[in-house]
Amino acid sequence: MKKGYLILALFASVSMLVAGTILIPQTSVVKAAESSEIVVLSGYEYDLSTLPPTVTVGQTGQIKRPSDNYLAKAEHSFTLKSSDESVLSFDEKGQWKAHKVGIVQVTIDLANTDAFKAELSALGLTKQIAIKENDNTGFVTTVEVTEAAKDIDIHKIGSYMNRVYNPNSGEHFYTSAVAEKNHLISLGWKDEGQAWIAPDNGDVVYRLYNPNAGDHHYTTSAGERDALVNVGWKSEGEGWKSGGTVPIYRLYNPNAKKAGAHHYTTSTGERDFLVNLGWKNEGIGWYGMNK
Repeated sequence: MKKGYLILALFASVSMLVAGTILIPQTSVVKAAESSEIVVLSGYEYDLSTLPPTVTVGQTGQIKRPSDNYLAKAEHSFTLKSSDESVLSFDEKGQWKAHKVGIVQVTIDLANTDAFKAELSALGLTKQIAIKENDNTGFVTTVEVTEAAKDIDIHKIGSYMNRVYNPNSGEHFYTSAVAEKNHLISLGWKDEGQAWIAPDNGDVVYRLYNPNAGDHHYTTSAGERDALVNVGWKSEGEGWKSGGTVPIYRLYNPNAKKAGAHHYTTSTGERDFLVNLGWKNEGIGWYGMNK
């Protein structure tokens, strides 16, 4: 199949006009550059923070499009299918609830419903929507539902590592310091919860800062640390310790211009999602303990 874009046929198999949006059969192939009135989507773009790869029993939320997405204000733009609704379920607006412990596969695609059609009209979204020809089968991601954290004295074994996200730069930042986390949130960073537990004893994970890009990097390698310092990075000393049985995967974005070039996660689902988008899997960065 040749690469290109398919104009989305939401409600019919023939050309028609619905809510001001021209809908053409899926057999019609166009190039996005032919018209500024065409919005090219994969259909499954979503803000990772609105459907985290790991959630806890009883947790609720709503999956949303990225803030800069054409459909960011739409609530009915997703078709969502959970492989086990007794573990994780969705309603027509993308609101989800975690019911019990388990791992599910969630299929994410562009909606094809009357509610979505009405919403396009109500929001004044009149451009043609085209889906990438090689992306028109939806996307499957993995979500794990775990038990809620028990009331234990975490300070006896380690420290919770907090994860925050800068929507302006694309950087994820990790810290055990609640004050540092709260300061960043006050500046507009998004709180993404606790990522893992760092033990009190183990190998050192070094933290470095790039004053030119505004980016942080973390590594257990003293050699990598020293190499980065030699090219202008600032060593910020020990970030935390590595130890335990939970791998923290390290990924690299070759397309990042400044901040956000590396990402770290305990989730294989999030790791695989990013690899699917073009990130490079750099293996295991270090280890942590279960939350």
